[in-house]
Amino acid sequence: MGCNCKGKKQRLNNLDSYDHLVLANETFLSLVQGKDISEMDEIDKSMIIKTYMSLYPNQKMQPTIEQAIISLEEAHKKYITKYKK
Repeated sequence: MGCNCKGKKQRLNNLDSYDHLVLANETFLSLVQGKDISEMDEIDKSMIIKTYMSLYPNQKMQPTIEQAIISLEEAHKKYITKYKK
């Protein structure tokens, strides 16, 4: 018996997408690196969350700013190892 699924499988994240990794890298370098959360204004935090949501489009819950920063840092490291040699 074959699979009973219809259509394509849902993508869980965009961590293999070059464009999304570039966006995460730029956001990390401009808004996160070398800054403390207390130094960020609401616009910075909003941009960080939006970038996080582009990396994880099927995320149902809103992440905390700390979770988003950790994910951006991981995406930044992945971008560096994969595309900057």
